Amino acid sequence: MMSDPERDAWNGWNAERAPRYPHQKVVQFVFRNFDEPRRRHSSALDLGCGSGANSAFLAENGFSVVSTDLSDVGVARTRQLFRDRGLEGLQLVQRLDETDLGNAKLDLIISVGVFDCVTPDVVRRTLERLTQYLAPGCLGFFLFAHSRDFRITGRVPLLEHGYSRAEVDSLFRTFPEFEVDEYISTYQSNQIVQHEWIVTTQS
Repeated sequence: MMSDPERDAWNGWNAERAPRYPHQKVVQFVFRNFDEPRRRHSSALDLGCGSGANSAFLAENGFSVVSTDLSDVGVARTRQLFRDRGLEGLQLVQRLDETDLGNAKLDLIISVGVFDCVTPDVVRRTLERLTQYLAPGCLGFFLFAHSRDFRITGRVPLLEHGYSRAEVDSLFRTFPEFEVDEYISTYQSNQIVQHEWIVTTQS
């Protein structure tokens, strides 16, 4: 169970700082792998949805979407976003490692900027739990901080852990197929380096 200060911190982030637009790498991944007919018949999970920017993008492009987050403010904002845009979806307040989707079978899982906010043990339990919901051929897209990311130095209090390549390989062996790439952005003439992993999976 999260302490109240931790929950308050995430609720504050979702109220004031959550992204308003879908992540460009999510957009690329979805359009690269799901054509329009496939999207109309696919179910997606936005794991750690925040305030719903990625969830709304998925729903607007044909997916049946389930959005989960431990922040009740984030989930409430996701619900409101869906109502404002006339979208349908299911939003649930859940911890990552307590994900409960009933009898759902997923064709897509996305998780952006979430695993770096918890410990590797939580990620391991979460990935093991998700395996029961994977439809044949389910694709996954996971983006989270590298151990060399500038934010891990304490400049972003909500970030818990940056991952080494060995940790990534160990965690994602849960999936029969996975690929690991690095995503690097620089700021202020390369003085600040945002260094992230992108892991894509297939069941």
